[in-house]
Amino acid sequence: MVAPARRRRCTSRVNEFPESAMPEIGPLRDDELSLAFSLKQEYLDDSPFESWQIQRSTHPDLFLAARVDGHAIGICYGWPPDAEHVSADTIVLQGIAIAEDFSGKCHGSQLLHAFESQVAMRGGNTISVGSAGGYVDHFYMKNGYAPTAFMICIPADRQIPPALTHV
Repeated sequence: MVAPARRRRCTSRVNEFPESAMPEIGPLRDDELSLAFSLKQEYLDDSPFESWQIQRSTHPDLFLAARVDGHAIGICYGWPPDAEHVSADTIVLQGIAIAEDFSGKCHGSQLLHAFESQVAMRGGNTISVGSAGGYVDHFYMKNGYAPTAFMICIPADRQIPPALTHV
């Protein structure tokens, strides 16, 4: 899914949350790394800390934390794509996660909006995300993203079905 880097309004299924209920969002601090990495491991992926930290060191403006009462309750991070065929103004949103006790309160949308602002400040105009479907797709579509491509993964020990070899 991709969307232009622009701001959208956050609404909840239950009601509109007052501005005072929104988290403070800012750069991920060094003292939050352990908690942020735990959120990443629990909700996103299990890639090693070292490679994640290298990306953070290289792109610190694209690693954000949402805080409630001074405590990190969510993270959002990304970096430019590795692929040469992708536009230079594209940033890949690698992950966004909110601790379960704080989910459903627009905190993820607020983090996403802050990430979009960071991308725009870098001169980027496209954010690319990957999703495995379900509520994650709904989250991105609610925030203005639209599917542009689909990926089908076939285990290496299986043959590609003929229907997928003819486009």
